[in-house]
Amino acid sequence: MMQRAVIRVMAAGLFICCFLSSLMVNAAVINKITLQGIPDDLNRSGIEELVYWTIGTKKNDNFDAGVLSNDIEKLYKTSRFDDIQTRVVKNTDSTVEVIYIFRVKELIEKIEFEGNKFYSDKKLYREVKHPVGVIADAQIIAADRKAIEDKYNNSGNHGTVVDSKIIKATKDHGAILCYVIQEKMRHKLEGVAFDGNTAFTTSELADVLMTKRQWWRYVLRFGNYFNSQMLIMDKRNLAKFYEEHGFLDFSVQDITYVYNDDKTWVTPVYKLYEGKQYKVGEVAIAGAVKYTQEELLKDPVLVPGQIFDIKLEKIQSDKIKNHYAPDGYIDFSIYSARKLNREKQTVDVKYQIQEGRPSRIRNIDIVGNEVTQDHVIRRELTLFPGDLGDSRKIDISKQRLKNLDYFNSVEMVTVATDSPDLKDLRIELEEKKTGSLNIGAGFSSADSVIGFCEFTETNYDLAKWNTWPQRGGGQRLRAYIGAGSEVINMSLSLLEPSIHDSDISFNTEFFVNTRYEDEYDDQRIGASFMFGIPLSFQLFGTDHKEYWNLGLGMKLEHVAISNVDTEDLPTGMSADDFGYRLQDEEDDYFANRLILELTRNTLDKYRFPTKGSRVSFNTELVTSALGSYSNYALMSLDGKKFFPLYKDLVLKTQLNFSSAEHISGDDVAIFDRYFGGGYGSIRGFERRDVAPTVEEVNSNSDDDSPCGGSSMMFGTLELIAPVKDYMYCSIFTDFGNVWWDEFGYDVGDLNLTIGVGIQFKKLPIRLDYGFPISTADSEEHLDGSGGQFHFNMQYTY
Repeated sequence: MMQRAVIRVMAAGLFICCFLSSLMVNAAVINKITLQGIPDDLNRSGIEELVYWTIGTKKNDNFDAGVLSNDIEKLYKTSRFDDIQTRVVKNTDSTVEVIYIFRVKELIEKIEFEGNKFYSDKKLYREVKHPVGVIADAQIIAADRKAIEDKYNNSGNHGTVVDSKIIKATKDHGAILCYVIQEKMRHKLEGVAFDGNTAFTTSELADVLMTKRQWWRYVLRFGNYFNSQMLIMDKRNLAKFYEEHGFLDFSVQDITYVYNDDKTWVTPVYKLYEGKQYKVGEVAIAGAVKYTQEELLKDPVLVPGQIFDIKLEKIQSDKIKNHYAPDGYIDFSIYSARKLNREKQTVDVKYQIQEGRPSRIRNIDIVGNEVTQDHVIRRELTLFPGDLGDSRKIDISKQRLKNLDYFNSVEMVTVATDSPDLKDLRIELEEKKTGSLNIGAGFSSADSVIGFCEFTETNYDLAKWNTWPQRGGGQRLRAYIGAGSEVINMSLSLLEPSIHDSDISFNTEFFVNTRYEDEYDDQRIGASFMFGIPLSFQLFGTDHKEYWNLGLGMKLEHVAISNVDTEDLPTGMSADDFGYRLQDEEDDYFANRLILELTRNTLDKYRFPTKGSRVSFNTELVTSALGSYSNYALMSLDGKKFFPLYKDLVLKTQLNFSSAEHISGDDVAIFDRYFGGGYGSIRGFERRDVAPTVEEVNSNSDDDSPCGGSSMMFGTLELIAPVKDYMYCSIFTDFGNVWWDEFGYDVGDLNLTIGVGIQFKKLPIRLDYGFPISTADSEEHLDGSGGQFHFNMQYTY
């Protein structure tokens, strides 16, 4: 005990001495500052000037250990030194000398490469941004390593690793920056193979892999290099695929590689253990207080006795969660625990619940929107301060913000507050560029070759017309010009999706369109203005909110029909006696109109829908009250319906009725009459071919030019099936006709075609071939028509 007490006294005395010594040093005046370790050949005067300018320790000031510590930190930030040490020497006159001892970074006088065989030094040097004659910069070196690795990866040498080292030069204080490359040999992917699969075919398993050879790689054999780093994802994808089919003991035991003789091609072979297929045993819930297990599993998705499917397990989990969402259980959590019975090959699933407590939203905070205005974001939200914390509405709001396509990422996080029943909702956004300039070319069987230039800004702000950038208001601006051998189109449009943050939208467009038909030229100049109003109502107990939309608008248009092919009158016959002629259409027209449209849309997807319908009714009133050349109404009723059949097979049905009703004044001009044929109408006939001709309307004429009609009906039945993950194939039958008279529909007088089509998912290419199997009696000019290709392609760069 005595010995411990003595040690404590000595330690305390030592601490007091050190503390007093520090106070004495701190009180001392600095009479000299010395810099050591700076070589003369490294611009000594420049480095010394940098040091004296950086440090806060100055001659004739009182010494301060805290200032000296800050000096070291500041000097390191200059990136000029590898190591910095200091010493404080007390002089006999009670002053102190502060000594800085440096190890200065050496100058890079040369850049070399080591281990590279695939690329020469010259080619790799093009990727290096680090200059020679300066001190080594760690950030630039790291970027150079990444650039070299990317060059190898882009060439198929996946897995190549690049390191760097600085080598002391043989003279002076220079150094050599050396990039050390561990190259990986590249192999083209021949295909994939599986060992041990009995439940699924090689083709079925290959579909879920990232490592696979696309069909077009067998035609175009460039690229197609094997990337072993994707195998990690492939293992996960295979495990998920088997879990979706009840194989819960599945594993990828090994992956081996089979090479050709010169090792230029490789086939990875997955060795699989499938195990047996499990069925669902007992489904139970633990931790529920507000609802009973019977209430939560009232409409079960995961049913005992069925093959276990991880997707159904997740759907059941979401249904349970949705019971709590409307009541504000924002902290609700659920996870599923599985218990395997390998004797019975069943799996019991128990959903463990933590309910939390109901809470309301206090504040909604938005961060990250430097361009997009707050009100543009808030109008997409489906919940507001004071509302119960409904997780479903949070998910819908998140998806709506993603659909704007203004952001790279959208995160919505609930934040606890001082009150346990109140939460703040924090919306974290990362904005992206929303403007684009596209220059491209296209070809179609209807328009031939066309080149175009298009500028779009999907987050435009008209209120900033006199400032830059004009972004952030949530409006959509589009300027387009396209010119080809048969059409010239120019347009400028602006869409305001929410006037004063209401549900009402406004769309305006200015256009100049010219089409060179075989028989005449058609030029249109005008503008359109449309309001869109969503309708909400109940019909037969069904809520139709967000399905229906009412459009009200106006279109002001000047149409010029010129260069019409002429037809000579028979000898002794006047134009009045002759009857209808195409050249009678040559004139300038004002065709201003009021527009009303009603649309109901329940399609599940904008492109390639698989279920749902779209029904629209459109009517246009051309009236002399607006300065038009005549008075008539155009009416169109169109309906599409998609039926999912078996697996991915979809049936598309469509039916369209259109008619022009003359009221008073001049007859309906040719530019507002109907023509059928071509893509989007009756495939198998050329564009505009399905229409009455002049000679069919006027028995005195022998002109077989189509002149259009006042009534049109067409429809389609189409079976659509995906082929792998790159395109859709279809088999279709189209039917319809165009009649001269108003409401002159005759279902016994229809043209009928059959055909096939393909549509690529990621490429803007569609090809249809239709063949007529029956022509209408009223369309004599169509007799003997052969099949037609309908081709549409557009390429943007």
